[in-house]
Amino acid sequence: MKKNYILTLLMMLCLTVTSFGQEMMLNGGLENWISNTRPTDWTTYQNITQESSEKHGGSFSAKQTKDATGGYKKLIQNIPNTTVGESYTVSFWYKIAPDAGSVVKMWSNFRDASGAFLDGTTADITLPVNDNAWTKYEETVIAPATSVKFWFEVRTYSNTTVYFDDFSFVRNPFTWTGAANNNYNDAANWSTNTVPSENYDIIIPSSATINMPATLTVNSMSIAAGASIISTGTITGSISYTRNIPTDNWYLISSPVADQDKDAFVSASSLAISGINVGFADYENSTGDWSYYQSGASGTGNFGLGEGHAVKLNTAGDVVFTGTFNDAESIAVSSTPGYNLIGNPYLTSVSVKEMLEEANNANLLLEQTVWLWDQALGTYDLKNIADDMEIAPGQAFFVSAAQTGSFSINESMQSHSSDTFQKITTRPELALTLSNGAASRTASVFYIDGATTGFDNGYDSSIFGGLGNEFSIFTHAVANGSGRNLGTQSLPDNNFENMIVPVGVIAESGSALEFSARLENLPEGIKVFLEDKEENTFTRLDELNASHKITTTSIINSVGRFYLHTAKSVLSISDATLDNVSILKVHNSLRISGLQQGKASVKLFNVLGKQVLNSAFEFNGMKDISLPRVAKGIYIVQLETAEGTLNKKIILE
Repeated sequence: MKKNYILTLLMMLCLTVTSFGQEMMLNGGLENWISNTRPTDWTTYQNITQESSEKHGGSFSAKQTKDATGGYKKLIQNIPNTTVGESYTVSFWYKIAPDAGSVVKMWSNFRDASGAFLDGTTADITLPVNDNAWTKYEETVIAPATSVKFWFEVRTYSNTTVYFDDFSFVRNPFTWTGAANNNYNDAANWSTNTVPSENYDIIIPSSATINMPATLTVNSMSIAAGASIISTGTITGSISYTRNIPTDNWYLISSPVADQDKDAFVSASSLAISGINVGFADYENSTGDWSYYQSGASGTGNFGLGEGHAVKLNTAGDVVFTGTFNDAESIAVSSTPGYNLIGNPYLTSVSVKEMLEEANNANLLLEQTVWLWDQALGTYDLKNIADDMEIAPGQAFFVSAAQTGSFSINESMQSHSSDTFQKITTRPELALTLSNGAASRTASVFYIDGATTGFDNGYDSSIFGGLGNEFSIFTHAVANGSGRNLGTQSLPDNNFENMIVPVGVIAESGSALEFSARLENLPEGIKVFLEDKEENTFTRLDELNASHKITTTSIINSVGRFYLHTAKSVLSISDATLDNVSILKVHNSLRISGLQQGKASVKLFNVLGKQVLNSAFEFNGMKDISLPRVAKGIYIVQLETAEGTLNKKIILE
């Protein structure tokens, strides 16, 4: 019984056959011959001659002729070891000489163990002549019940000359659909409705989330960006993971597979090149510079699990990591004091919160913060425990170590979260954005139950300091924060009107700057103001399209001029008091900020009332006063200005 099938005929000239899957046909390219009339591995080869001048690919094709006496000539290969229910793609290229009455037919079929023809196969299909052009025949077939082999056959009929080349019979990869659930061993989740066995190629699309069995063997597994694979056991076989790089900017990457060779990765990726420098670089912790891969380099070794790198493509595209499955329960990445570039070593997302709260990491880090490069804004985005955020597979990030040690990433930190960074939140938040016309930077303030007005490690985070900042905005802690330039500050979710946030700016002289704010979930009635002490203004920023604009007359790199206020009433310059003034110990100095321009003096007394410092100065934004060598202990700072006198207790250690 013969059925009709959809036939795909692609009219192409001299193209190369490529496919993903397991090739089962032998000598399909017809490159190997026992004699010039007998191609290797073909069982029947009637009226076949080797042809070198007329070919589709490689060095040879097969020419088959049939005279006008009737009947047909056959070219046959018996392909064993097919599997019931599996999908296969059969294809080849042909070119028929345009003689009157030329006929060539595809006449292939699946067979059972006895050799009997089976229904559901491809036979008696006449191939179009197509004006003497190389033409591709391709069709997907499913192995029917009781089949054990595929009988591949083409027939050339009377008065016909045809050239054949690039035959292929490919076991199609199993594609995950996830139609039922995320269980790998559920047949309903696979395109063939069959769970793949260990000899097959697996395709995992970007939407997939899969929990793997404890032990799995595959021929190969190709995973698209956005897919999530969790296995706490082992996967044997070749693993490839694709990561999309959507622009030709720099990105931070890491390998989510083991045994990926760096030289092979560079060779396979369309990386940008500048002189001998290739768009693949390592961060040098000791110098704060980038070390670039050199064109023509070899023997550079494998990607280290958990190690981060920077990559820049020549044009937007994909990078592919190919290696073996990382079955380590925990990855320990060596870290030295300062900034270290770390990466997600798994095939699924890992939790920032869990990484930062892990006991070893909490002790190692100077701050419980990760910094990620935002190529769109050209700056580093920071995330901490307060952020409900996941690091995607193939993503790298910076951490800042206080000491030599190892940063740990554990299997238990994996989750099937989406390949995104920020989740929706209901907490009160305020994002203060600074723009100079060419770029924008943002400092965030979160209002969280349990946060303090001082530095809360894991909830307050400094702006990235591993490379220079020529343009930035930051805040200082409302209370003693040791002078950290914070990109994120967490404050109590109450007492809004009594918390005044010092705002710092880094900008060049002559910069046209604009401040604006984005608010989420602030209590009803709370207004947001930016105080500018140099211009003696309060600008309300919570209204539609509100902003504060200035043009700098000198380089700015400090706090002391700008303050962020949250209040229910409208503020004016008469509301400014010494409450805005911040006095901190920074290294061997007292740092005073928040004063109006003018003259001031500062005195320092120990607990016995003895004066140990007396200094007068002109104030313009921020002032550092050198401290004398004094014993550790509690001291009283007395600041005298035209606005009044402020006394503040500090601890010198």
